Amino acid sequence: MKRLFLTILSAFFAVTSNLVHAGNADEIAVEAAKKYAGTELTIFLEAGLSELGFQLSTTERWAELTGIKVNITGAPTNEMFSKIVIEHRGGTGAFDVVDVQPPWMGDLVEIGALEPLDSFMDKYSYHDEQMDIAAFYRDAWQKYNGHTYAFADDGDVLLLYYRKDLFEDPENQSAFKAEYGYDLAPPASWEQFDQIAKFFTDRYAPKLYGASMVRSRGLTQFFFSQQFRLRGGKFFDPDTMNATINSDIGVETLQALVDRTAHMPPGNATWGFVEKFSAWLGGEVAMTVSWPAVGRWAEGVGTDIDAMSWIPKTTIADKVGYAIVGKHPNMAPGFSLAVSSTSKNKEAAYLFIQWANSADVSLKRTELPYSIRDPFRTSHYKSPLLRNQWPNAGQFQDTLMDAGAAGMLDLTLRNTAAYQDAFGAALQAAIGGEDPQKALDNLAKEWDSLTKQVGVDAQRRAYNAFVSTGRAYPPGT
Repeated sequence: MKRLFLTILSAFFAVTSNLVHAGNADEIAVEAAKKYAGTELTIFLEAGLSELGFQLSTTERWAELTGIKVNITGAPTNEMFSKIVIEHRGGTGAFDVVDVQPPWMGDLVEIGALEPLDSFMDKYSYHDEQMDIAAFYRDAWQKYNGHTYAFADDGDVLLLYYRKDLFEDPENQSAFKAEYGYDLAPPASWEQFDQIAKFFTDRYAPKLYGASMVRSRGLTQFFFSQQFRLRGGKFFDPDTMNATINSDIGVETLQALVDRTAHMPPGNATWGFVEKFSAWLGGEVAMTVSWPAVGRWAEGVGTDIDAMSWIPKTTIADKVGYAIVGKHPNMAPGFSLAVSSTSKNKEAAYLFIQWANSADVSLKRTELPYSIRDPFRTSHYKSPLLRNQWPNAGQFQDTLMDAGAAGMLDLTLRNTAAYQDAFGAALQAAIGGEDPQKALDNLAKEWDSLTKQVGVDAQRRAYNAFVSTGRAYPPGT
């Protein structure tokens, strides 16, 4: 694995040392940016691996090509939105480039925090190349009120990862068929997920459990949100904008989410990503649902560097399969690159994100697993290097593309961050023992209060825009 990582890294620098191809978006950006040599830019990112990924794969090379230094600053994901707002209202110009989650974009545009990019795209011929960004990200994560404010830059979508060796074991297959009456296979629904999780837990615990899932505040809502909508739930009454999250469907969904913990390792009710991921790599569970980085790290790809020392050595390489639970997974949360409206160097900032987001350069970033920038372009899914990073990588890439094409968007409103925070707190309360009906009743009251603060009419327009994407709810509901 170490040799593979070094090969990938060498290939990255070999290609990026000769990035200039006449007419490509990256070459256009580099040539135009040279007039700003000596300028310094600051990019604001999610703290941790996002910072490392940009530092090692992007900012140093940009400085060599253009003479423009890019400083990196970061914050935990749940603090990013408020920091962008505070910096904008303070007019400090501290950020030139900001990494934004798509559900925040409407709020940031409405307060004037993001610079529209259309004129820059015209000037520097980016329209054609950005069409390679997969339509399911390009159409949903870049525009607001008809104008482009960001470039989709991270293909987040939740996949099922399952242990092929356990699912294909003849004794497991026979015992499961006898108990449940259908063949043991990757679950097509969450009801099947729960049955399969119970089967493996009953059969193997405490050596192995059926599943492991993230249960930390700020992340659990992505999983609840998908399951709630697949059952037919709606977030709001579109006429009154009263919250309907506490409907019977909501309560049933939350109760199922709480009950699912019984088929997970002890303590999973409070686990975050690291704990859940460690159990998965350690071979302690049969299934998990998680983000694309899990697919590569489970194979040990890109984990042999000091910055990845927190990841345990995988015990399940070559044993993992990929699928979609429920046909329509969550596209959550994702990131898009934008230019701050208070930047003192807007054009230079734009040229940097055009270069970083271009087909050539973005491919090199997604090829490095520690960058946690997941494939988001059609050309990424077809990349020979990505498709050959491990024996099963081609199926992984195909599943990523299928999941994005069928994916549902995160709830997107005005003041989305506040709704998300309340959402996470309510789910955590139920996981901690509060009655699910009570937890969701409290959430509905808080959402109704937030809606009144924003303004019912304004929020109705935002909600209607979300629904009109065609990706708010499963098709036909």
